[in-house]
Amino acid sequence: MIQLSAVGLRFVQSAIFVSYFGLAISAGIGLRAARAQSAEGDTVEGYVSAVQLPTELYVNGTQVTLTPKTRFGMIGDRAPRVDSPVRDLIEIGVYVKVEEVFDPSTKVITAGAIYLRDASGKRLSGMGLIDRIISTGPEPVLQADGYSIQIRSNTVQKFSGALTSLRDVHTNTWVRYEGDRDDTGMLVATRVEFSSLAKRTPKVPGKAKSPGKAKAQVAVPAQGTYLDADGEPRDIHSKVRLNQFEASCGWHVAPGDPAMQQRVLRVGTKLIPDYQSQMASDDPAKIPFRFYAVDEPGLRTDIFCKPGLVLVPKQAIERLQNDDQLAAVIADGIAFNMQRLSPKLNAEWLAVYGVELAGEAVSGISGGVFLGTEIGGQIAGHKILAEMEEQRGRVALTLLKDAGYDPWQAPEAWRLLAPKVLPKDLGSLKYPNRSEYQLGVLKLQYRADRKAVQEKTVAAASAQ
Repeated sequence: MIQLSAVGLRFVQSAIFVSYFGLAISAGIGLRAARAQSAEGDTVEGYVSAVQLPTELYVNGTQVTLTPKTRFGMIGDRAPRVDSPVRDLIEIGVYVKVEEVFDPSTKVITAGAIYLRDASGKRLSGMGLIDRIISTGPEPVLQADGYSIQIRSNTVQKFSGALTSLRDVHTNTWVRYEGDRDDTGMLVATRVEFSSLAKRTPKVPGKAKSPGKAKAQVAVPAQGTYLDADGEPRDIHSKVRLNQFEASCGWHVAPGDPAMQQRVLRVGTKLIPDYQSQMASDDPAKIPFRFYAVDEPGLRTDIFCKPGLVLVPKQAIERLQNDDQLAAVIADGIAFNMQRLSPKLNAEWLAVYGVELAGEAVSGISGGVFLGTEIGGQIAGHKILAEMEEQRGRVALTLLKDAGYDPWQAPEAWRLLAPKVLPKDLGSLKYPNRSEYQLGVLKLQYRADRKAVQEKTVAAASAQ
């Protein structure tokens, strides 16, 4: 049996790591580059990442030039107009469809017409785990899937398994929902179905691997420590079998920086949903969260592979400006763990969208830069990848708010982490895709929170 020291293994891991990282980027680009032919030319769709009116804007990082002849309207309009008031609604985070004219000689994309998606009136549907009961009573409000969902007297309700009424619904219950946002950003449900999937066994081909017993959190790993695939500290001279090495979830250097490690642990622990913290340690639905800083020069995002294990590169931590931004990165890893609470639950979630995956593949889904690489061969190009990313973005915002962090710092965190090298002028940074999506959600659902933060900041400044 081939064995390598931790140092030797590191070189093997790096090579495979780069390969997986490249695949992940390709998968993301393939999902986001939604271009198609139209009668008037090409079209490009996506979130507005920068606005420099009246001359240009950026859609998914692509520069689009505006002219006095550019027309504006809502998606579905047949007669966009130059003087349409829709023009004033363009801002970072809104979703647009651009009918473009491309000049190959100058490489300039000119917008013939720009259509905005009315997200405020969009019918919303999906499935999520209830992580908080906001209010009870005849018309309760639940928090699930990144939304505040109100159940009204005229909401069509369905209950599965041991659940028979709203009295049986609590945290750690799954809900399928359909509804519309009201003026405050609340999702008013027209239909809901509640189920306790922990007691169900979806029929999935293959047999999922057991996650095994979770390793305990180590507050401060010693200098020169590696974290193995399970998050257990190992000496740098430890031996490991090559056939036990997992490329996307391999060993990582744990910086011997007590202050940094304790900060990551403190912020991560604060973000854990209350219902998870209150569960018994032997509850099969309890997620064994552990949080560590690691040394990964090539990464600027969270790494989450094994259940409950969330890693943050120190290179990302050093770039972030405050605990709110660090919390945004860690919350992404927590949100992923809630997505795939167990292989069986995750398989059920995927089945909602008609994706057939073997149990082995489901149990091997990993996140961070790896999302989509482990099972990319089976679902490459499927909308499920983009939907999972957006769901994590929504849930992460609720985790930030519930823990007392500023959710409006989340898009700023990802903007700071996006470039390989930070420019001197941070104001020139463009928002990456996940920031754009979160900005759209924030503007619809967190306007009051932003106002409260601004008022608190002004009051603090006045007191000084």
